[in-house]
Amino acid sequence: KQRKHERCVAVLRQCLELCLHTVGEANPSTAAVLLNLGHAMHSLASANRPHSSSLAYLARVDEALSILQRALHVRTELFHKRHPCIAPCLANLGYAHYKRGNYVAAERQFYSALRICQKHYGPAHPDAAAWLYWLGKTRIRTGRTAEAAEDLQAALHLSSLLAGDQQSGGGSPVTKEQIEDMLSLIGGRGSVVAE
Repeated sequence: KQRKHERCVAVLRQCLELCLHTVGEANPSTAAVLLNLGHAMHSLASANRPHSSSLAYLARVDEALSILQRALHVRTELFHKRHPCIAPCLANLGYAHYKRGNYVAAERQFYSALRICQKHYGPAHPDAAAWLYWLGKTRIRTGRTAEAAEDLQAALHLSSLLAGDQQSGGGSPVTKEQIEDMLSLIGGRGSVVAE
């Protein structure tokens, strides 16, 4: 998995150079490459974490944050701050902030991504299930357990609707491991148990 992420980052860096050379930074294609590169960078940081020092891990996450902020800047300049293409930028910033331990910033990003998604696509969009999951996990970290339980229960419900079978993950963007994580976090009582 680590090699896959490394190859992906290398290819995306080449794509970014080509985009910058041919169309410049203020272009939707460049913004898409920046978003994908930022996602690949924080995914690579996670894949490498067991084999990296804390400083190397944080440096990779910080680089991902910088790239994702560029993607968000380009997209908000080209479109508007509530355009649907902004939501994935915000969510990826949320993932990177979460990995960095900046839970307040992560919560703000996940919440904003979720609101944009639901405004444009309704409450049952597949991305909403994943972002509710991460919003819930983030709120646990900030001590907001009642809200976290609501988010996790909503994510489970939505994932079940989207997948048709909550236990297997089906066609939902939420993985089987995430479903198991949510079930363990909210326990049988419907409230968050200690993480």
